[in-house]
Amino acid sequence: MLKKLFGILILLIIGCKKQNDNSNLNNSTNLLLNTISEEEKIDSINFLALGDSYTIGEGLEVLKSWPNQLSDSLVSNHNFKISLNIVAETGFRTADLKTVFSQLQFDKNYNLISLLIGVNDQFLGSSKEEFRIQLDELVNLILSEPAINSSKLFVVSIPDWGYTPFGSNYDRTKISNEIDDYNNILKGVCEINQIHFINITDISRTNPNDWSLVTFDGLHPSEKMYNLWLEKILPKTIQILN
Repeated sequence: MLKKLFGILILLIIGCKKQNDNSNLNNSTNLLLNTISEEEKIDSINFLALGDSYTIGEGLEVLKSWPNQLSDSLVSNHNFKISLNIVAETGFRTADLKTVFSQLQFDKNYNLISLLIGVNDQFLGSSKEEFRIQLDELVNLILSEPAINSSKLFVVSIPDWGYTPFGSNYDRTKISNEIDDYNNILKGVCEINQIHFINITDISRTNPNDWSLVTFDGLHPSEKMYNLWLEKILPKTIQILN
C-alpha cells in the first residue's frame, strides 16, 4: 500500500475553519481587471486542479481548499463562470498522479489547469533525477492531452512542510534544501515548456511554529495560509486567463 505522507492524522481532523476576509486580496486584482477590455475576457472557465493533499486541502472542508477559494474569488468578485474538477489525493507522488491522469476520460475541454506535486517524492526519498524524469513524463502527458490548452497551465511550487509544527520533528534545514532542489527542477521544466510557475514556498516559510497557519494535524495549510498563497496565485491567474 502506498505510504501517505499527509494521511497521518486525517481521522483527527474535525470542525470548520473561520473564513478570512478576502477583501484585500480581491482589491489587489481590480486594477488589473479594469485594464482588460470586455471583448478580451474569458467568461467561462473549466478549471482542472491536479496534485496531492495540498490541492484537496487536507484537514479542511473541501470548499476551503485553495482551488475552491480561487474559483470562489473569480466567480464572486470577477464575474467568471467556473466549473472546477480536482484530481488529487493525499500521498500522491508524481508517478501516482501520472498514472491516474493517463486513465482520465475527458468529457470537456479545460482552459485552466493547475499542478502542485512533488512533496511526497521528496518525503519518501526519491532522487532528484527520478523526480525530474517523472515530472517530465507527467508534463508531457498533460501537454499532449487534446482537452487541455497548455497556454493556460500553471504550476505552483512545493511548500516547505518543514516550516510547520509537525516539521519540528525533522531536520528542517535538510528539508528546506531538498524542497529548494525540487522546486528548481519544477521551475526548469516550466521554463522549457513555457508554463507559468508560481512560487509560494517563501510564504509557507512564514512562521514554523504558528498553529494558525496549519490545520489540526500541525502539518497541512490552514485556510489562513491558503489565503496567503492566493495573494500570489489570484493575480497570476487573472493574467493567465487574459
